[in-house]
Amino acid sequence: MSTVEQYRSNVSDIKEGMALAEYNMLREKAMRNEMLVQSDEAGNIVEVPARDWFRKLYGEEAPTF
Repeated sequence: MSTVEQYRSNVSDIKEGMALAEYNMLREKAMRNEMLVQSDEAGNIVEVPARDWFRKLYGEEAPTF
């Protein structure tokens, strides 16, 4: 495998890992009914319910415990 191919493979693995970490973090926050701190289009800081954001991004309900 060439250096470029190895680099692309590593980048792909990192992106997959980051996506999985984001999913797990949002799922945990949604399960605990926590809020997320984000910025809106104007750059203002807003709080968003994690359940709403999780539902919007992944189209599934957060499990409850």
